[in-house]
Amino acid sequence: EPDFIIEDQLRQNDYIPLPDDYVSQDLSLRNSRDKKSNTYKKHFIEFLTNNQLHILNGRTLGDFYGEFTCIQSSGSSVVDYFITSSNISKNICSMSVGKFTCFSDHKPLTLTLDLNVKNASVNKPLHDVYKKAPPRYKITPESLKSLASALMSPGCKQNATNILNTNLHNTEESMHMLNNEVTEHLQTIANSCFSKTKGPKTNKPISINKQPWFTNSIREAKRSLSKATEIVSRLPSSDYLRKNFYLVKKSYKKLIKKAKNN
Repeated sequence: EPDFIIEDQLRQNDYIPLPDDYVSQDLSLRNSRDKKSNTYKKHFIEFLTNNQLHILNGRTLGDFYGEFTCIQSSGSSVVDYFITSSNISKNICSMSVGKFTCFSDHKPLTLTLDLNVKNASVNKPLHDVYKKAPPRYKITPESLKSLASALMSPGCKQNATNILNTNLHNTEESMHMLNNEVTEHLQTIANSCFSKTKGPKTNKPISINKQPWFTNSIREAKRSLSKATEIVSRLPSSDYLRKNFYLVKKSYKKLIKKAKNN
């Protein structure tokens, strides 16, 4: 059932007068691998149509077929959606359904938007495009005393006076300049009074579970669960594979619980 008014643009004169900002609903029909529905379908579709909201699953680059989003032992279904309004449809690049994992019976959904971020470049990594976040400082009673002394120092007062006496124009460039001067002034004071916290670690090595209860048998069971997850993700319509996945997952959890109790 469509989640929009069919031939809306051609039939606008058939309806009551529409507001000037009305956006006609000219969409393609949606595909879905889930051929079943429940009693909420009618109310859900009516809500979307009345509010000019549309489902991206099954009609967007990356998910033209409407892949299953939930895999349970009783069956597979599409119950997770990306819903958007017509106003931002031009910003949507793609939408995809991720791989099935052993951590949830729902698959992750990913939406890519083109928001035309200022100064961003698709050819550069993020750490080259954006400035680093300002440092964080450790505040102690001793450092607060140093801060009080620094704020009363002649150099700090003179710098603050120079900032206040800066001739500014009512332009965006002037506001940015003032903001940078104030930020640099405050950071200079903070650097002289406080010690910095450690920054985030990069290239963190993959951790290996070294718990005493994580035995070779549990490690092997985890590999079996990973294989079962991968197989059922490729063939979610198979009743046998779905039931087998949940049996393997239940066995794995039971094995961990027994090992921890011992």
